[in-house]
Amino acid sequence: MTDKQLDALIERHEAWQLEQYEREMEAEPLLTAKDRQFLIAGLIGEYQYLCHDDATDDDMTPAEHHALLVNYSDAELIGDSDIVESPYETAEEFYDTHSAYVPVEYQVQ
Repeated sequence: MTDKQLDALIERHEAWQLEQYEREMEAEPLLTAKDRQFLIAGLIGEYQYLCHDDATDDDMTPAEHHALLVNYSDAELIGDSDIVESPYETAEEFYDTHSAYVPVEYQVQ
């Protein structure tokens, strides 16, 4: 493959990535703002519960975990919470299950 062919291939790939990104940005959100809050807080609570009895030095703090989760797409939050395959019928139910371990500053009001 020549350099020119390789450059053309790279350009097509970059254009494809841009198109994918634009499609994602234009797509209808999967979650309401409130459901996002419920899933983010619920995931923090679930993580704190799992770390509670078996803590290690490299566990994320709630603040670190929150900073990570707020940048997740709706699809990533749904995937991490496994809400589609879980017994939970709503994001609020997922949150309620884990809310006892959610630090006050991340609880949904």
